[in-house]
Amino acid sequence: MLQRCRGRRDAGCFAFALLIAGCGATSSNEDERAAYGGSAGEPAGRGGSTGGAAVGESGAAGDDSATEGGATPGGEGGNDASGGTPALTGGRAGGGGAGLGSGGGAGMDVVGGSGGGLDQPPELVPCDSGDVSGCDAGAFCVDQVDTCLPELEPGCTGYCASRLPVRACEGSDGETPCPAGYACVPRPPTAGENAGSTCVENPPPCESDEDCPTGFVCVQKDGSGLCAPERVNCSGPVLCPAIAAPCLAGFVRATPDDCFGPCVRVEHCTCESDAQCPTAPAVCDPSSGTCALPKAPAPRCLVPFDPSVTCGNPARAWFAFLEGRCQEVTSERCGQPNEFLRLEECQTHCEGVPTESPCAEGFAHATVCIACGVSGGCAQIAETCAPTCVANEECSLGASCFDGICQVVGCT
Repeated sequence: MLQRCRGRRDAGCFAFALLIAGCGATSSNEDERAAYGGSAGEPAGRGGSTGGAAVGESGAAGDDSATEGGATPGGEGGNDASGGTPALTGGRAGGGGAGLGSGGGAGMDVVGGSGGGLDQPPELVPCDSGDVSGCDAGAFCVDQVDTCLPELEPGCTGYCASRLPVRACEGSDGETPCPAGYACVPRPPTAGENAGSTCVENPPPCESDEDCPTGFVCVQKDGSGLCAPERVNCSGPVLCPAIAAPCLAGFVRATPDDCFGPCVRVEHCTCESDAQCPTAPAVCDPSSGTCALPKAPAPRCLVPFDPSVTCGNPARAWFAFLEGRCQEVTSERCGQPNEFLRLEECQTHCEGVPTESPCAEGFAHATVCIACGVSGGCAQIAETCAPTCVANEECSLGASCFDGICQVVGCT
């Protein structure tokens, strides 16, 4: 039975399909049906986006395979006459960083092999993460490169990142259908004149804003009112006696009025710190008070990586963003910003996969746990391209094969 919290004035709550949402509860896109308000006990299935080049393929820079900015071999517009560097598993495919020379736009084609990477990665632009000053319009200040806490210390240095627009389902970019159980609703007028639309899991009907949970606004579509997210709490606490099913990949569970609400895009979540943005690579944009997806490569990826740094930890293989692409490095892990435990984590932050580019074959667009907390529970959840698997041996260190996807499980 579906119970709805009616904004600030009703202590009622949402009831959901009975499915434990936690460490090891996978959410991947295509065939999942974790319906908001679905019948009790209905499991969330899993699918995964395929498409793109096979893992490890390399596209020759300047080749016709690049869809934007490429040219015939030797022609203007291809970068790297030699055809780019050898591919790494899970990097970019189809012409490498095509067109970053004089030929036009960046040919960030399909994830699958790294064919040369970015010729000219953006530069780090410093900003004050305390008063969020120093960034141009369309950018925001990100503080992930040092231990300074802007909420506690003045004058912390951050770096500017371009903010990706909210992923729309209708608008100037055409139409992208919402998953089953989700509806495409207009964004509230307060989001701006060209705000577009967004997918929401079974948005509650409404006649006015007072019918909607806190943070949602009543908008009109096809003559009917639907609750659309504006600035929504996504970090709890939840006091309602209900268990929510996992959201599909690319969505997070809203928690308005201390209750479970619909699944929404993380970009609609309100925040004061990064901890209130439920899934990486989203971070808090303090200038807007909402979570944002930095355009890849994120600032931490551009911090120079020094393999000679020592701190007494054993040396082993990690991943870092070097020369415009994610590469394997061997060093001690000493907390440098530009170091990642797994390739897919590096690609999520530094290559824009899957928020800007689709997953390669052999990977699934999923929201999974990637790190356990010191005192138990999942400490970090990420929207990423997770490797598909049938056995634990196929997964990297620390991850297990669960529900056909490599992820961290058993956080107790």
